[in-house]
Amino acid sequence: MQKMMIKKSSSIVQFMELLSSLTKSGFTISRALKALEENPLTEVMAGKVLDMIAEGSNVSSALCSLSVRLRGFEILLDTAEETGDIESLLEEICEQLKQSEESRKSLAAALVYPVFICLLALCLSLFLTVYGIPYINLIADVKKEELVKAVIRANLWLIFSSAVLAVVLRFLMHRRDFESRLFLSLYSLSESGVGMEGAFQVLLKERGFSKRDLKCISFILQGIREGRTLYENVLQSRRFDAFCISWLSAAEAGGDVKGVLKTVSEHYKKERKEAEELAVRFMEPALSGLCGIYVLILISGLVIPVFMSLGANIL
Repeated sequence: MQKMMIKKSSSIVQFMELLSSLTKSGFTISRALKALEENPLTEVMAGKVLDMIAEGSNVSSALCSLSVRLRGFEILLDTAEETGDIESLLEEICEQLKQSEESRKSLAAALVYPVFICLLALCLSLFLTVYGIPYINLIADVKKEELVKAVIRANLWLIFSSAVLAVVLRFLMHRRDFESRLFLSLYSLSESGVGMEGAFQVLLKERGFSKRDLKCISFILQGIREGRTLYENVLQSRRFDAFCISWLSAAEAGGDVKGVLKTVSEHYKKERKEAEELAVRFMEPALSGLCGIYVLILISGLVIPVFMSLGANIL
């Protein structure tokens, strides 16, 4: 069972991509699922969805039961199913899943090097504690407690600074997640014929947004209800950049709103990718600096006291 769950989790993006491509080619949802049920790679997931539909569940609930990652789109899928345009939304969900998958892989790859360095440093500290400090005690008159404290200080510095670096790295890599997901969802809902007020009502019920994100969505929704335009609300929220504000301003002046939403979504997708690349480039020099300070702490706590003790004995 565990192996099956791991396999399902690792192939959910592939399954959604195949389902999206089939429905885009003109297949109905049920026909596309039956075709996927005949594929050995997707038969388990397609079979589960078909069984749930046969038992009375709607398509959105059946799809969301496949993975936790799909539950964040359940309200969107419910809305699209009600409007009869669920096929077009599948492509957008697939795009978001692929973005999320790429981000996770990039973050995991970026963290391999820091984790390796930290483990190497801890092994070095263990070696110094077990073998180095007793030897230093033999050649110099330095208290063992002081040497142990120096090793502990160096390790605490490395652990704390690496944790801060990991938090900064994660922030940089997910800096545009909210904006990218927001405008991609707005575009998908507009394609399904949902108005702006209804779209923000749907997004307010979606999972996966932080409290700060939900507060922004709620603020924009309140502004729309009070008669302010999307451009005015986005401008007052102070969460979006000049590119987004300029395009929304153009839309208010009579432009294609759907086209603008898609353009802004593509812009934030690009920004998100650039943020990930920046985070990876930032990580190596930052970690080199942290390791340099780690070595300096060890030198100041272990090597310098030895030379001072030897020098005092010579004098």
